[in-house]
Amino acid sequence: MGRDDLTQDEMEKIEENKMEENRFRKDLSKLLAGDKALASKPLLVGKTPNAIDCCIDSQGLDLVIAKRTILKCMSEEIRDKNGKQIKKSGHGLTEQQINDVMWAVKRPVMILQGSQTESLAVMTDIKDNENRYIFVFITINQDGTTACVNMIASVYGRNNLNEYLKKCTANGMILAINTEKVDELRLSIGGHFSEATALINFDSTIAYSVKSVKRKEKESWK
Repeated sequence: MGRDDLTQDEMEKIEENKMEENRFRKDLSKLLAGDKALASKPLLVGKTPNAIDCCIDSQGLDLVIAKRTILKCMSEEIRDKNGKQIKKSGHGLTEQQINDVMWAVKRPVMILQGSQTESLAVMTDIKDNENRYIFVFITINQDGTTACVNMIASVYGRNNLNEYLKKCTANGMILAINTEKVDELRLSIGGHFSEATALINFDSTIAYSVKSVKRKEKESWK
């Protein structure tokens, strides 16, 4: 789709996305450099993206991430002698990967119901240093410091992705898929999952438009 085909609202959303991305990159850099003012409250990623909003109807809530979450995501991933991750170790992500993931949630591969009440698992096409797809786990309608927000609870590369997606398929946990990205994912991991149970699908224009959103008759998860 060329720029001449975009509506005014879509062009404004594209510019808003760019501004949010640039602001987050600058704020993250300052936060990691020790900015105390930014550390005093959750860091603003931006307005909750269209892709997430179509699953939960977040009504314009901000998407945020706390400093402690960022530091845990970026601290070293430590495993025991059997290769099992130590419970309180980090996830080994770089600053660049954190930045890339915060943009990728605007046009994710898929969105799944989280394991906790009022939570989502958002799969991105960004990979960590172990070549694992990075997921963003979001707590919905979380109480922030001054207002209700959607809070990023964790960000990490998912182990045993095939098994996880098969379980999600069996339990009807796949809420939405990106039709442009799911075929690439199937080729990448061997195709041992089905997106047929997804209630919603869209393409990557979801980052700035909801025109591509298609829903099944069943109501989306709340």
